[in-house]
Amino acid sequence: MLFTALLISFFAFAGHASAATWYFLRYYPASGEKFTSFSGEMTIPPLPKAGTYYLWPGLQPTDNSGVYQNVLDGRSGTWWIGSGGLFVHLTEAATMIFVAKNTSIPVPRVYCAFVHNNIAHIVMERIQGDPLSSAWKKLSEEDLESILSQLRHMLQELREIKPPPNTGVESCVGGSLQDPRMTRSYPRFGPFKTIQDFHSWLRGGLEIEDFPNGIPNPQTDHDWDDFQELVEKQKRPWPASVFTHGDLNPTNILVRGNKVVGIIDWEVGGWYPPYWEYTSACYLHVEEWRNTVPKFLEPYPEEFRMETLRQRWWGEI
Repeated sequence: MLFTALLISFFAFAGHASAATWYFLRYYPASGEKFTSFSGEMTIPPLPKAGTYYLWPGLQPTDNSGVYQNVLDGRSGTWWIGSGGLFVHLTEAATMIFVAKNTSIPVPRVYCAFVHNNIAHIVMERIQGDPLSSAWKKLSEEDLESILSQLRHMLQELREIKPPPNTGVESCVGGSLQDPRMTRSYPRFGPFKTIQDFHSWLRGGLEIEDFPNGIPNPQTDHDWDDFQELVEKQKRPWPASVFTHGDLNPTNILVRGNKVVGIIDWEVGGWYPPYWEYTSACYLHVEEWRNTVPKFLEPYPEEFRMETLRQRWWGEI
C-alpha cells in the first residue's frame, strides 16, 4: 500500500512538465545499510505540476544496466528517462541535495528517493546538455578554456565546504561509500574514522613488518622499495578530507555551447583525502583528458605515483 501511494504521489499526479523537461529514474538494489530518509535540512522538492506520468505495466529494466525505458507521459509516446545499474543507493540522492545546498554547482534536482523491496529509486531532473566527451571535438580552444575555468571554480567551491568535526573518509551523511572501479568495494565500503584507516583498507591491511624478508616472488627489483614507499606515504599525517565527486570524466560533465550546465553521477561522492579527486579523474586512460585535468584541478604528482603503485599491486588498472 505504501508503494502504491508513493507511485500515485510521484507519478500519477506528478504531472505535466514541458516537453523539454525529462526525468531520470535511477534504479538499484539497496545494500544492507538502512538509509531511507534525509535530515530535515535536506528537503526534497515536489515534482513540477505540468503533465501526467505513468509507470508502464510490467515495467522492468531492459538489460543488466537497469535502465527503465517504457515510461509514458500520456501524450507523446515512450520517453527514455532511466539510468542506473547495480550500484544505486539513496546516498547518491543525499549527495546531490548536499552539493546543491552548499555550492552553486549545477546538479540534477532530486524530486524523490525511496526504497521498495530492497530496491532504491531516485527520481531526478534530467539536465539538458551534451556530455563533454561528445562536445569536445566541436569546441574552439576559447570555448574549452572557458569550460575548464568554470570547472575549476566549481570544484574549488566543492573543496571549500567545511567538513564536520572528526570527519574521516565517508559519505555526506557519515555513512558508507561505493566505487565500482574498486572490485574489493562491492557493494559498499567504509566509513573510515581517518584517512590512514582508509589507506590501510586500500592496501588490504598490509604493513611493512608483515614481510621481514621482503616481498615473496617480486616481479621487479624495485617492488620491495615501491611497497615500502607506498606504505610510508599512506601512513603519514594528512590534511583534512575534502568533499569530492570521485568520478570526474568527460561523460559526467554536461555542457551547452561553452557553458557547464551540469555535473552528474554523484554515486561515488563523499569526503576523501585531498588528492583523491585528482587521482580519480586521472583514472581514465585517455592521454588528452589526463593532460587536461591539471588545468581545472590542483595536481598531486606524488600522490598520483602512490595511487599508481597501489593500483598496480592490487590489480585495479
